[in-house]
Amino acid sequence: MADPKFINDVFLKKEKQLSQATPPRTIKLASVKLQITKLVNLFKFIEHKPKAEFDISFVKNTDKNVKYITTKYPNLRTRNNYIQAFASVLSVLPEYKTEYDFYSKLSSSNATTISNSEDLSLLSKREAANILPWKDIKNVYLKSKCPLERALMAIYTLLPPRRLDVGLLTMVDNDEDLNPDYNYIIVDKDKKASRFVYLNYKNVKSHGRLEI
Repeated sequence: MADPKFINDVFLKKEKQLSQATPPRTIKLASVKLQITKLVNLFKFIEHKPKAEFDISFVKNTDKNVKYITTKYPNLRTRNNYIQAFASVLSVLPEYKTEYDFYSKLSSSNATTISNSEDLSLLSKREAANILPWKDIKNVYLKSKCPLERALMAIYTLLPPRRLDVGLLTMVDNDEDLNPDYNYIIVDKDKKASRFVYLNYKNVKSHGRLEI
């Protein structure tokens, strides 16, 4: 396993990095350990060395690392989880900026490919006769003439999944003194939604206030 001092150092830097984000966020030590554990496991198999000899500098061999991940994991989403681990850890290690840029760009590219493939929703002939592909589902809300229906369908199809958090949504015209027991749709002076503010959801202690 990686040196505990290294893990703690990365954790403290990630904590500082996220505290300066907009909006500010938090991170758990366990999350950092999980990302570093992925790198340690890759190091073991790619470099053929025991985990106890883990050396973060192995990240420099980008072609070798990506080739191993691509061969080992045929599923793009799984592969990208490992690429994201590289980017996450290296984002707070300035001496590896070149490598961070490489893994970060690759991760973003993979995420786009994954999103596009989900939009296509490749179906069998039988499925195609009964199921709408995702790219069409995302436009269903446009067919409704009821504002409430359009809003609900848009929330469920255009935003990332959020469990049942939308069941706690309240509409307000400002974001001051919000009750943390609810989530909010902030509307402008014309009553048009400008953003969502989530204060009550499962991981709020880790991520804090979320705005979409």
